[in-house]
Amino acid sequence: MIQMSTLLAGTLFLLIQDEPGPEFHAQLNMPLHGTVYQERLYGFFSDKASDTSIFSIFIAKPEKKTSRQIAPECILDLHFFNRHHVKYGAIWFATGPSLVCRLPVDDLHLFDPFNEPRLEQFKKKYPAPEPYLGNLICWGFQALPYKYYNLRAKENGNKGFDFRPAKGVAGIDFAPISGNSCRVFYFPKKTNKLETWETHARFDPKKQIWEVVADERNFEAFDSTFVEDYFAFLQKNHYYFVTQSGKLYHAPPAKKGEKSRKMTALWDDPQRPINAIIEDADRDKVFLFAKHKKDAKRGYYFEMKSATTFETFDPTKLERVNIEGRAKTLLELWPLVGPQAKKKAS
Repeated sequence: MIQMSTLLAGTLFLLIQDEPGPEFHAQLNMPLHGTVYQERLYGFFSDKASDTSIFSIFIAKPEKKTSRQIAPECILDLHFFNRHHVKYGAIWFATGPSLVCRLPVDDLHLFDPFNEPRLEQFKKKYPAPEPYLGNLICWGFQALPYKYYNLRAKENGNKGFDFRPAKGVAGIDFAPISGNSCRVFYFPKKTNKLETWETHARFDPKKQIWEVVADERNFEAFDSTFVEDYFAFLQKNHYYFVTQSGKLYHAPPAKKGEKSRKMTALWDDPQRPINAIIEDADRDKVFLFAKHKKDAKRGYYFEMKSATTFETFDPTKLERVNIEGRAKTLLELWPLVGPQAKKKAS
């Protein structure tokens, strides 16, 4: 299975020749985003835009070399909107508008390059004749690619497929809502409205494939007070958005008599942008970290739903972690908000 995803990555390199720059996607310009689950940190931590590996890093003793981490390459969707969540015992991810994938955490060892019998173990667990990895852990979005690619085609004059993200789309994301469904977020700039809906699938154990059973359920559209790329989070039917510029917005359920949600800013000081996000999947919390543009010794952190109450810290005094790559910052921030932080305070 590793070989197949590597082949897809190789195909991509042949098509675009060089490492894609900022015009291809804003992944490296977005706030750092990682998820802690069962003593591991998960996320897209490569410094290269085209590397779609989701890293699994043991927090207590991370390996210095990123090549030593468990890092299965994800199925490429060719538009570099790298998004992930860890929910319902699975790592959920999408790298574009076409597919959403869920890799059970219990299957992670099947993708560990240091697990020599992984292929035999995989065939034993998934004995269907030559199961295709894409169908085994992914299902196709339906409404989202239709909306996205139609807009993209209009932009390039219907000249065929284009790897560059659609300029008319501020961003796309998703959030799991059950073991077999998720809520999609799509933001076309022209309307200035965020669109969101549910997509549901079922797993056929005999065929060992995921099949879509419903799409565009519970559709919503509401005005946005930002126009930029974003990460979307869902907590008890409240929508939260952390933007590329480091701002936090909240869209609670519509009140009685209101036709749609109303979005408000919870953290939007341009001098204190959010630069890191840690989802704590074990405690169902999301922690945000902000820097001060004019003072390297001033940092802030808070739980996403409680942005009005924040703590301060000195980023220069964090205990350093000896590891390569973008995960380093998150591993150094984690002690501020992890379970051990609460014990120190008590």
